[in-house]
Amino acid sequence: MKRVLLLISLLMLFFTIYLTMDTYALFESNKNYDVSSDIAKFVIKVNGSEAKTEEFVVDSIAYYENEYVIENKIAPLVDGYFDIVIDAEEVEVSLRYDIEFDFSSLSIPGLVISSITELGGNTLVLTDKDTYSGVITLADMDSSTVNTVRVSISWQNDEANNEVDSSWGMVADKVISIPVNVKLTQYLGEELSVYVE
Repeated sequence: MKRVLLLISLLMLFFTIYLTMDTYALFESNKNYDVSSDIAKFVIKVNGSEAKTEEFVVDSIAYYENEYVIENKIAPLVDGYFDIVIDAEEVEVSLRYDIEFDFSSLSIPGLVISSITELGGNTLVLTDKDTYSGVITLADMDSSTVNTVRVSISWQNDEANNEVDSSWGMVADKVISIPVNVKLTQYLGEELSVYVE
């Protein structure tokens, strides 16, 4: 009788070990599956350079013709502009761009930023001091999605500033430089809040 109980106990032990190993093998085989997924492209160019965050200094400004000033030079009563071109042709998600300007170098009295606009009709929002933000939604993207932000600059004439204007103009090859930081992120539906000073 003891032998029969011992034999039954051993059979039960082997059966339990077999079931445990079979179950473990099932778990092992299930965890080896490969999962693959296509990742949405997020390749953006700013003024022709690929970047996700781009810092640069604008030192090339296009000036409108003025009969009293030599071509491509600035002086009182001359207006000009520079563009920031955001090329999102290789982006497969909605895109938010934040453009921060450092206007502290505009030390000439009367030299002002007259406007900052999106030439494609996109809405720009002032979201922080000297920071403008915009969104390119996935619905707006196509194979030629290029957004141009134009910054217009104007040197307004003020007779009270003639001495300062003249001293600034006497410096040979003086260049206006404006540091710009462009931050590019995926747009997730957040509201662009208007900055209030």
